[in-house]
Amino acid sequence: MRWLILTIISLILWGCWSIFIKLSLKYTSWQRATLISVASSFIIALIVNLIIKSKSSINTSALCYASIAGILGVLGTLAFNSALEIGKASLVTSVSALYPLVTLLLARILLNEKISSIQLIGIILAIIAIILMSSGRI
Repeated sequence: MRWLILTIISLILWGCWSIFIKLSLKYTSWQRATLISVASSFIIALIVNLIIKSKSSINTSALCYASIAGILGVLGTLAFNSALEIGKASLVTSVSALYPLVTLLLARILLNEKISSIQLIGIILAIIAIILMSSGRI
């Protein structure tokens, strides 16, 4: 149950984050907004790591995977913020919120996780949703 509470908190915070990024784009470029956002994120992550002592160590695999995740996350944020500068926040966030499609597919390939028939239906519906939302008819 704790995972669900944390997930709902992240949902709320990310929903607010995208609106505040869109608001910042009235006053600066998407590049500067990303820099400020990522720098702020780093400061918070640093404070959390200083307050909450981790019992785990950092090995080569952890460093490699976490670095790749950080690079991909920042590149995704750059693309997202760039899209927000020129697109409607409601559409950009809705389409980008379908990123679990990529997670499902990569989890199948890299982690050998099974995709259930319900998840497959969800993937198909999500692809249809992307087409409908980006068509401008809604």
